[in-house]
Amino acid sequence: MWTSVLILSLVFWIFSNYYVASRIRMISVLSRLGKRKSWILAFTILVLIQALMTLTLNFVAAAVSFIHLCFSFAFFNLAEKLISKKIKGKSVHDILCLYAVLVTIVYLAYGWIQAHNIRETRYTVESEKITKPVRILQISDTHLRTKYDTERYIKELEKMKKADADLVVITGDYVDDESKRTSMEKCTKATAQLNPPLGIYFCYGNHDKGHYNNRDFTDKDLRECLEENGIKILEDDMIPLNDEIILAARKDKHISRERISSDKLMEKCNESKAVILLDHEPNDFESEAHSGFDLILSGHTHGGQMIPLGILVKILGENDEIYRMHKIGKSTFIINSGFSSWSIPYKTGTFSEYVIVDFIPSGK
Repeated sequence: MWTSVLILSLVFWIFSNYYVASRIRMISVLSRLGKRKSWILAFTILVLIQALMTLTLNFVAAAVSFIHLCFSFAFFNLAEKLISKKIKGKSVHDILCLYAVLVTIVYLAYGWIQAHNIRETRYTVESEKITKPVRILQISDTHLRTKYDTERYIKELEKMKKADADLVVITGDYVDDESKRTSMEKCTKATAQLNPPLGIYFCYGNHDKGHYNNRDFTDKDLRECLEENGIKILEDDMIPLNDEIILAARKDKHISRERISSDKLMEKCNESKAVILLDHEPNDFESEAHSGFDLILSGHTHGGQMIPLGILVKILGENDEIYRMHKIGKSTFIINSGFSSWSIPYKTGTFSEYVIVDFIPSGK
């Protein structure tokens, strides 16, 4: 499915460039140059801008930006057809092209702010199976890539430490293909300093092992770094945290096709105890609820990232839900929108966050 989505996205990006160029070449100053020259200059402008964005950000960010610009131009092109051709002697087309660019800049600037300002989100979940409250810090989808990501993450860890969590869980996509070994090691050492009483646990996401083997460390290096810093990795396994709570984690659906079912994993647990499950991708809700897990923590979706991606992915059946807390029977699901945003540096459908869950006895 994702191959089809990638191909369609590429086709739409090519169309976006053509459409935006067709609108730019109609600006008064360019249209006077003649058809051939105006097309060449319009495409030259687009190529230079996208090349600059690719160098400073990345190609995906440049492509996403221009797809949004295409939508803005399409909207204002429709507006152009509905109003008169001249406003006080000036071309309506020139004015509306300027509006299209400004609207796109403002919208993506908002998305940039939402993606790069980390919020703390709190939830309270009750359980009949525990007598003492446990505070959980959930970190997800950090996608540690640049020096800026590293510094920002370590800075935010100081805020997270103030939450005084009893348990810290990392629910996948801690690193990805663009991560650097120095960043991974530095951030892992800083994470270990949280030192919660019940420990720090990690489950794999679809990016952690890397897809293209083009980074300067291997999955083995990541595992060793996590373990050396006291961060325990759980894969289709469980561990008792205390006399009342068990922590379990599943392998990621897309990188571990052979992962065991939720029923098989629950068989390893004592159902009389509260069982918290870590599962990076939120796409097996019914099975996990049927198995009897009490609290399921996920990430992966980035909260929908950009409108309307979250809705489309849900319609395609890739994820059961996109964001926030959901309940099925006695099971509570929490989807973290993530600390970072992979190759797309914008979030218009949500914001970046880390999550605090107060897991408390019922009636308290």
